[in-house]
Amino acid sequence: MEEKYLGEEDLKERGVRLTPQRLELMRILKKLRNNHPSFNEIYKAVKIKHPTVSRSTVYDNLKLLVDLDMITSFHYKGETHYELNPDLHINLAD
Repeated sequence: MEEKYLGEEDLKERGVRLTPQRLELMRILKKLRNNHPSFNEIYKAVKIKHPTVSRSTVYDNLKLLVDLDMITSFHYKGETHYELNPDLHINLAD
């Protein structure tokens, strides 16, 4: 049985191509969903399976997912972080 990725059906419905890099990005976001990963953490994780992926490709795809309201982004300590759950919640961190 083929693994389904975060929002795969939503992207198909919107006519967005499901490239291997995009699917890997979505897999990483799902895996790290409770960690609020930074851009650099996501980029490094995607690069493991796709060593030739560029920073701009990852950035552009994250921006697409934000624009589609599938993920949210926020700035913390000078870095952009991403999360799947756009519902309001409290993060307790130093």
